[in-house]
Amino acid sequence: MKNKMIYHKKLLIQLSIIFIVIGGISIFGALAMKDFDVYAFQRGKKFPWYRVVSIIEE
Repeated sequence: MKNKMIYHKKLLIQLSIIFIVIGGISIFGALAMKDFDVYAFQRGKKFPWYRVVSIIEE
């Protein structure tokens, strides 16, 4: 029973680390893509990225 708990804890820690890494990459990507998105948006192309950036900034 104890071993199962330890295993689940390890799994939970690994999952949270993965989520933090993915979150960090997506925020960094959104900031890096921001100028490109504004340029694309002005040309009348609506990128889903644009919405992501505006959600992060609010």
